Amino acid sequence: MGVTRRPEEHLTLLLVGRGEPMEAALRVALDRHGFAVESAVTARVVEAVVAAAPDLVLLVGDAAANGATGI
Repeated sequence: MGVTRRPEEHLTLLLVGRGEPMEAALRVALDRHGFAVESAVTARVVEAVVAAAPDLVLLVGDAAANGATGI
């Protein structure tokens, strides 16, 4: 199941966490696929989700550690 959008619309992705070695490469790839990437630290995930209202939340680095139990 895909998301239907007009070509001029960007989907918003919230990248949560720090310490991801592939973060720069992820940002480049996501931009290439039409995502507007926002970022937030793990401690502020709830506030960031409410403020950004993203289409997708991606947990990386410390946010994804231990099966994301900290979130």
